[in-house]
Amino acid sequence: MGLQISIVICRVGAVLLWVLALTQLGYAIPGMLYGPSTPGWGELVFIAIAAAPVVVGIVLWVFAEQIASAIVAGDQTSDAAPSLSDVDILRIGTALIGVYLVAGGIVAAVSTEVSAMAMSDMGAEFEPFKDENAARNMGRRAANLAEIVIGVALFFGRERLANIYSKAKRAGVDTG
Repeated sequence: MGLQISIVICRVGAVLLWVLALTQLGYAIPGMLYGPSTPGWGELVFIAIAAAPVVVGIVLWVFAEQIASAIVAGDQTSDAAPSLSDVDILRIGTALIGVYLVAGGIVAAVSTEVSAMAMSDMGAEFEPFKDENAARNMGRRAANLAEIVIGVALFFGRERLANIYSKAKRAGVDTG
């Protein structure tokens, strides 16, 4: 049962990523409709940034079985499999939150770097904004890096977190 629920959760995560990509289209459609007739590098970068959640969503959807079996230990495909425990839910949720944070952090990091590249190409009239933007980009880079590191730590540390949770849950309870 745990494996099937893990697969469903992976696929729900994929749909959420696709919805995220669709919401980003609202920022691009006006520029595509009323902007220059030939798309520039800005539009191409935006399409790449919007495509990242779609690609991650496709990977989550297609490889849901493999991801779920890596998250939920043991073979739980038979009908006699035990029901999903709270530790299994913690493992699954932690892994999915980690994947979501890594994907979001990568997309935000690419967006920050593209913004920095675009600002460096602006003329002298934007010179006062360059220092302010450089400081903001430094903060964004730190936040993006932290988001990616936390996501990776959650994904790969899900077993340790599940063990800590299980020990904390049983603390002071005589099980023998």
